[in-house]
Amino acid sequence: MDPVAWCQERLWVPHNPISASLLFVDKDQQGPILALRAVHSELAQITELAREPGLAQAKLNWWREALLQEHTHPALEALEAVNVREQLSLPGMMALCDAVEASLDAPRYETIGHAWDAYRGLGGLALELEVGMLSGESLAGDVVADLHELGAAGYWLRQVRDISADARQGRWFLPLEVQAQYQISRQQVIDGAVGPNWAGFIEGLVGVASERLIDAKARLSERATPAMAHALIMAALDERLAQQLTRSPERVLTERVLPGHFGNVWVAWRQARRCRAPVG
Repeated sequence: MDPVAWCQERLWVPHNPISASLLFVDKDQQGPILALRAVHSELAQITELAREPGLAQAKLNWWREALLQEHTHPALEALEAVNVREQLSLPGMMALCDAVEASLDAPRYETIGHAWDAYRGLGGLALELEVGMLSGESLAGDVVADLHELGAAGYWLRQVRDISADARQGRWFLPLEVQAQYQISRQQVIDGAVGPNWAGFIEGLVGVASERLIDAKARLSERATPAMAHALIMAALDERLAQQLTRSPERVLTERVLPGHFGNVWVAWRQARRCRAPVG
């Protein structure tokens, strides 16, 4: 199978926000974004293997070698097919692998700050790599900081969205200080017996990410470039996910909240128009 088609078959699917976001970026950006997101998806799956450290480490080592062109993979072949692999920061990709490894060593976070730092290294660095690849140039420090905030917020919201499924798989990636504040335990989530504090628990978690996402998105919008358009569209879709999580917190306990595709398309279109609007 054509490697770009492999990435598309894997990611361009209903309920994945990328199936809406990619509709509104330049055609020459679609393939690179899709291929890089496929690589990120493969690395993200390794973080789910924290209970099998030997297997997780072996997969991570394989990816480090693959990034050094010692192995091949359809996502890496796709990056080559769309002529952007050389533009992708190898030190940045290795740093992302390091962040994945750190998440395996410490799958539980005591405080909000500890969790946020970890998510900046995972989701934030991934977003920096995407914008850097698309721009083909070094990014300013303040831009990098805000991209890290956007990426961390999106990663955080997906952890909230998946809290029920993760709990049943023996994973608990959310900060223990919030768990203690609302007296919510992983076992309660598994049993579906969380009590009256559940809505506050979800709203508190979502609020941490939403506030930082909105602030960073506003700052980036003031100096947006074509290379940042997809990051801002994804941020708008993350805002929509945050709204749905807080609107129906009880759903988080029993299902994976997935905003509908047509609503995502509308939000993506609206944000894309804002990206193209003149600033000033």
